[in-house]
Amino acid sequence: MLFKSSLRWLLMAAAATATPFLKPRDASAGFTGEVELFKRGANLEARDLQLAEAHGVNLTEMHKHSVLKRHDGDHVTIWVHSGLEDLEVSKIEKRQRARNDAGGRFKTGGRYSDFCYSHDRKKPKLDKNSPTSGGVEAMRSWARNTKGYWQLTTDDRTWLDLVVAGSNGGANAKYRIKIIEVDTHYIGMGTDDVAADADFTRNENFVKIEGKWRSAGYGWETCAGREGTAPNEYPNDSQFWGRWKARVNYEIGPTGKNV
Repeated sequence: MLFKSSLRWLLMAAAATATPFLKPRDASAGFTGEVELFKRGANLEARDLQLAEAHGVNLTEMHKHSVLKRHDGDHVTIWVHSGLEDLEVSKIEKRQRARNDAGGRFKTGGRYSDFCYSHDRKKPKLDKNSPTSGGVEAMRSWARNTKGYWQLTTDDRTWLDLVVAGSNGGANAKYRIKIIEVDTHYIGMGTDDVAADADFTRNENFVKIEGKWRSAGYGWETCAGREGTAPNEYPNDSQFWGRWKARVNYEIGPTGKNV
Protein backbone atom coordinates (compact mmCIF):
# COMPACT_ATOMS: atom_id res chain seq x y z
CA MET A 1 0.00 0.00 0.00
CA LEU A 2 2.82 2.34 0.92
CA PHE A 3 4.54 1.49 -2.36
CA LYS A 4 1.38 2.31 -4.36
CA SER A 5 0.94 5.61 -2.53
CA SER A 6 4.57 6.54 -3.12
CA LEU A 7 4.33 5.62 -6.78
CA ARG A 8 1.13 7.67 -7.17
CA TRP A 9 2.84 10.67 -5.52
CA LEU A 10 5.86 10.38 -7.79
CA LEU A 11 3.68 10.25 -10.89
CA MET A 12 1.73 13.32 -9.76
CA ALA A 13 4.94 15.20 -9.01
CA ALA A 14 6.40 14.30 -12.40
CA ALA A 15 3.25 15.51 -14.15
CA ALA A 16 3.34 18.77 -12.23
CA THR A 17 6.99 19.49 -13.05
CA ALA A 18 7.12 18.18 -16.62
CA THR A 19 8.81 20.64 -18.97
CA PRO A 20 6.17 22.04 -21.35
CA PHE A 21 8.51 22.18 -24.33
CA LEU A 22 8.27 18.41 -24.57
CA LYS A 23 4.65 18.83 -25.67
CA PRO A 24 3.45 20.24 -29.00
CA ARG A 25 3.20 23.98 -28.46
CA ASP A 26 1.06 24.76 -31.45
CA ALA A 27 -0.28 22.57 -34.23
CA SER A 28 0.84 25.17 -36.79
CA ALA A 29 4.45 24.88 -35.62
CA GLY A 30 4.86 21.31 -36.88
CA PHE A 31 7.47 20.79 -39.59
CA THR A 32 7.26 17.95 -42.10
CA GLY A 33 11.02 17.34 -42.20
CA GLU A 34 11.13 18.27 -45.91
CA VAL A 35 13.60 20.96 -46.94
CA GLU A 36 14.01 22.57 -50.37
CA LEU A 37 17.52 23.84 -51.10
CA PHE A 38 18.23 26.81 -53.39
CA LYS A 39 21.29 27.60 -55.45
CA ARG A 40 23.10 30.78 -54.51
CA GLY A 41 22.68 33.41 -57.20
CA ALA A 42 19.43 31.97 -58.56
CA ASN A 43 16.78 34.45 -59.67
CA LEU A 44 14.27 35.44 -57.00
CA GLU A 45 10.55 35.60 -57.69
CA ALA A 46 8.34 38.55 -56.77
CA ARG A 47 7.02 36.73 -53.70
CA ASP A 48 10.62 36.15 -52.54
CA LEU A 49 11.28 39.88 -52.74
CA GLN A 50 8.09 40.63 -50.81
CA LEU A 51 8.98 38.10 -48.13
CA ALA A 52 12.52 39.45 -47.85
CA GLU A 53 11.22 42.99 -47.43
CA ALA A 54 8.67 41.91 -44.81
CA HIS A 55 11.39 40.28 -42.70
CA GLY A 56 14.01 43.00 -43.14
CA VAL A 57 16.37 40.90 -45.28
CA ASN A 58 19.16 42.89 -46.93
CA LEU A 59 19.46 41.16 -50.32
CA THR A 60 22.84 42.77 -50.98
CA GLU A 61 24.25 40.79 -48.05
CA MET A 62 22.02 37.71 -47.74
CA HIS A 63 20.74 34.99 -50.05
CA LYS A 64 17.87 32.52 -49.96
CA HIS A 65 19.26 29.19 -48.80
CA SER A 66 16.37 26.85 -47.94
CA VAL A 67 12.65 26.49 -47.38
CA LEU A 68 11.51 24.30 -44.48
CA LYS A 69 8.10 22.78 -45.14
CA ARG A 70 5.35 22.88 -42.51
CA HIS A 71 2.21 20.80 -42.19
CA ASP A 72 -0.01 23.88 -42.31
CA GLY A 73 1.54 25.13 -45.57
CA ASP A 74 3.10 28.25 -43.97
CA HIS A 75 6.60 27.22 -45.03
CA VAL A 76 9.61 29.02 -43.54
CA THR A 77 12.31 30.53 -45.76
CA ILE A 78 15.89 30.64 -44.45
CA TRP A 79 18.08 33.53 -45.58
CA VAL A 80 21.78 33.50 -44.72
CA HIS A 81 24.61 35.99 -44.86
CA SER A 82 26.45 35.43 -48.12
CA GLY A 83 29.71 34.86 -46.28
CA LEU A 84 28.47 31.35 -45.49
CA GLU A 85 30.65 28.61 -46.95
CA ASP A 86 28.67 25.40 -47.47
CA LEU A 87 30.73 22.31 -46.78
CA GLU A 88 30.78 20.13 -49.88
CA VAL A 89 28.60 17.03 -49.70
CA SER A 90 27.24 14.72 -52.35
CA LYS A 91 23.77 15.20 -53.85
CA ILE A 92 22.62 12.03 -52.10
CA GLU A 93 23.86 13.34 -48.75
CA LYS A 94 22.04 16.60 -49.37
CA ARG A 95 18.78 14.77 -50.05
CA GLN A 96 19.21 12.66 -46.92
CA ARG A 97 20.12 15.65 -44.82
CA ALA A 98 17.15 17.63 -46.09
CA ARG A 99 14.75 15.06 -44.66
CA ASN A 100 16.10 14.92 -41.13
CA ASP A 101 13.40 15.22 -38.46
CA ALA A 102 13.07 18.88 -37.46
CA GLY A 103 12.07 17.86 -33.96
CA GLY A 104 15.07 15.62 -33.27
CA ARG A 105 17.80 16.20 -30.72
CA PHE A 106 20.58 18.65 -31.48
CA LYS A 107 23.82 16.94 -32.51
CA THR A 108 27.11 18.76 -32.81
CA GLY A 109 29.98 17.78 -35.06
CA GLY A 110 31.12 18.25 -38.60
CA ARG A 111 34.39 19.66 -39.87
CA TYR A 112 34.48 23.45 -39.88
CA SER A 113 31.01 24.00 -38.42
CA ASP A 114 31.68 24.32 -34.66
CA PHE A 115 33.94 27.16 -33.53
CA CYS A 116 32.50 28.60 -30.31
CA TYR A 117 32.72 27.69 -26.62
CA SER A 118 32.53 29.34 -23.15
CA HIS A 119 28.88 30.25 -23.69
CA ASP A 120 27.02 32.72 -21.47
CA ARG A 121 23.40 32.51 -22.61
CA LYS A 122 20.64 34.75 -21.26
CA LYS A 123 16.83 34.70 -21.28
CA PRO A 124 15.28 38.12 -22.00
CA LYS A 125 11.74 38.97 -20.97
CA LEU A 126 9.34 38.08 -23.76
CA ASP A 127 6.47 40.14 -25.14
CA LYS A 128 4.19 40.22 -28.18
CA ASN A 129 7.03 41.62 -30.32
CA SER A 130 9.38 38.71 -29.59
CA PRO A 131 10.13 36.13 -32.32
CA THR A 132 7.73 33.26 -32.77
CA SER A 133 8.87 29.89 -31.48
CA GLY A 134 8.22 28.47 -34.96
CA GLY A 135 10.82 30.83 -36.38
CA VAL A 136 13.37 29.86 -33.73
CA GLU A 137 12.66 26.17 -34.33
CA ALA A 138 13.12 26.62 -38.09
CA MET A 139 16.45 28.36 -37.50
CA ARG A 140 17.57 25.62 -35.14
CA SER A 141 16.56 22.84 -37.53
CA TRP A 142 18.25 24.50 -40.50
CA ALA A 143 21.48 25.13 -38.60
CA ARG A 144 21.56 21.63 -37.14
CA ASN A 145 21.18 20.02 -40.56
CA THR A 146 23.43 22.36 -42.57
CA LYS A 147 27.20 22.07 -42.14
CA GLY A 148 29.01 25.30 -42.91
CA TYR A 149 30.59 28.38 -41.40
CA TRP A 150 31.02 32.13 -41.73
CA GLN A 151 34.41 33.77 -41.94
CA LEU A 152 34.28 36.85 -39.71
CA THR A 153 36.93 39.54 -39.39
CA THR A 154 37.90 42.28 -36.96
CA ASP A 155 35.75 44.65 -39.02
CA ASP A 156 32.55 42.94 -37.83
CA ARG A 157 32.17 45.07 -34.69
CA THR A 158 28.66 46.21 -35.57
CA TRP A 159 25.63 43.92 -35.68
CA LEU A 160 25.72 41.47 -38.59
CA ASP A 161 22.68 39.36 -39.53
CA LEU A 162 23.77 35.77 -40.17
CA VAL A 163 20.43 33.91 -40.39
CA VAL A 164 16.85 35.08 -40.92
CA ALA A 165 13.93 32.66 -40.75
CA GLY A 166 10.57 33.95 -41.95
CA SER A 167 7.24 32.85 -43.41
CA ASN A 168 4.28 34.64 -44.99
CA GLY A 169 2.16 33.77 -41.97
CA GLY A 170 4.57 35.44 -39.60
CA ALA A 171 6.92 32.77 -38.23
CA ASN A 172 10.09 34.74 -37.69
CA ALA A 173 13.49 34.82 -35.99
CA LYS A 174 16.83 36.49 -36.68
CA TYR A 175 20.31 35.47 -35.51
CA ARG A 176 22.83 38.29 -35.46
CA ILE A 177 26.31 38.72 -33.99
CA LYS A 178 28.77 41.43 -33.05
CA ILE A 179 32.46 40.99 -32.20
CA ILE A 180 33.27 42.79 -28.94
CA GLU A 181 36.78 41.57 -28.07
CA VAL A 182 39.29 40.11 -30.48
CA ASP A 183 42.99 39.24 -30.59
CA THR A 184 43.16 37.96 -34.16
CA HIS A 185 41.96 38.93 -37.63
CA TYR A 186 39.95 35.93 -38.83
CA ILE A 187 37.23 34.35 -36.67
CA GLY A 188 35.02 31.41 -37.50
CA MET A 189 31.38 30.89 -36.58
CA GLY A 190 29.68 27.69 -37.65
CA THR A 191 26.16 26.48 -38.17
CA ASP A 192 26.58 24.18 -35.15
CA ASP A 193 27.14 27.31 -33.04
CA VAL A 194 23.91 28.86 -34.30
CA ALA A 195 22.06 25.60 -33.69
CA ALA A 196 23.32 25.36 -30.10
CA ASP A 197 22.22 28.92 -29.28
CA ALA A 198 18.82 28.41 -30.92
CA ASP A 199 18.43 25.07 -29.15
CA PHE A 200 18.93 26.72 -25.76
CA THR A 201 16.54 29.54 -26.67
CA ARG A 202 13.64 27.39 -27.88
CA ASN A 203 13.95 25.02 -24.91
CA GLU A 204 14.63 27.44 -22.07
CA ASN A 205 12.88 30.72 -22.87
CA PHE A 206 9.39 30.62 -24.34
CA VAL A 207 5.90 31.71 -23.39
CA LYS A 208 2.47 31.87 -24.99
CA ILE A 209 1.30 35.46 -25.48
CA GLU A 210 -2.11 36.26 -26.94
CA GLY A 211 -2.33 32.80 -28.47
CA LYS A 212 1.17 32.68 -30.01
CA TRP A 213 4.31 31.01 -28.68
CA ARG A 214 7.22 33.44 -28.39
CA SER A 215 10.93 32.77 -27.83
CA ALA A 216 14.12 34.88 -27.79
CA GLY A 217 17.65 34.82 -26.46
CA TYR A 218 21.00 36.58 -26.31
CA GLY A 219 24.43 36.06 -24.86
CA TRP A 220 28.16 35.88 -25.38
CA GLU A 221 30.58 33.18 -26.49
CA THR A 222 34.23 32.78 -27.37
CA CYS A 223 34.90 31.75 -30.96
CA ALA A 224 38.14 30.36 -32.34
CA GLY A 225 40.21 32.13 -34.95
CA ARG A 226 43.68 32.31 -36.42
CA GLU A 227 45.97 35.22 -37.12
CA GLY A 228 46.65 35.77 -40.80
CA THR A 229 44.78 32.70 -41.99
CA ALA A 230 41.18 32.32 -43.06
CA PRO A 231 39.27 29.36 -41.54
CA ASN A 232 39.01 27.55 -44.88
CA GLU A 233 42.81 27.53 -45.07
CA TYR A 234 43.30 25.63 -41.80
CA PRO A 235 45.08 22.33 -42.48
CA ASN A 236 43.33 20.52 -39.63
CA ASP A 237 40.71 20.93 -36.89
CA SER A 238 43.24 21.22 -34.05
CA GLN A 239 44.37 24.62 -35.29
CA PHE A 240 40.92 26.05 -34.57
CA TRP A 241 41.68 25.84 -30.88
CA GLY A 242 44.89 27.85 -30.72
CA ARG A 243 45.38 30.98 -28.68
CA TRP A 244 43.68 33.20 -31.26
CA LYS A 245 40.07 33.91 -30.39
CA ALA A 246 37.29 36.50 -30.19
CA ARG A 247 34.46 37.22 -27.79
CA VAL A 248 31.19 37.46 -29.68
CA ASN A 249 27.82 38.91 -28.66
CA TYR A 250 24.81 37.16 -30.24
CA GLU A 251 21.06 37.80 -30.31
CA ILE A 252 18.07 35.74 -31.44
CA GLY A 253 15.41 38.36 -31.98
CA PRO A 254 12.50 39.35 -34.24
CA THR A 255 12.90 40.02 -37.95
CA GLY A 256 10.68 43.07 -38.00
CA LYS A 257 7.50 41.34 -39.24
CA ASN A 258 5.15 41.67 -36.27
CA VAL A 259 2.43 39.04 -35.91
